[in-house]
Amino acid sequence: MIDQAQATNPAMLRHDRVRDAMRSAGMDYMFLNFGADFTYVSGIVEPDNYHMSKSRGDWVMGLLISLDRDPVLILIRGFAVKVQDRTWINDIRVLPNDVQPDEFLAGIVRELGISTQTIGLGKSVWSQTALSLQAAAPEATF
Repeated sequence: MIDQAQATNPAMLRHDRVRDAMRSAGMDYMFLNFGADFTYVSGIVEPDNYHMSKSRGDWVMGLLISLDRDPVLILIRGFAVKVQDRTWINDIRVLPNDVQPDEFLAGIVRELGISTQTIGLGKSVWSQTALSLQAAAPEATF
């Protein structure tokens, strides 16, 4: 959970504002992929070695924000290098080499109990990401 030192972190304060906006919009969850919105909430300014070229599983990489729990940072291996040092987020999941990306994301969605809730998507979420989330939570509203 969040400690006193983290409470003054600008990215954490932005996370709280995002949650307030989610409540106002009737969203239970929000998924943000890498980009300005991701940086705004996570505090990760730039990755050590991330390229916009297609990498295995890059479409499942992002930040899953909930109204009632700490956010989940979902990463591919190439992005996960020393990321703990650059973000306040504690729940970091890295796509294993032996798991299919869509199955990995679906497992996280199941673990969090997402089924019929409303999921907001960041404006720059890839269509492949949206399709993967819809497959993982077919009864959810997007």
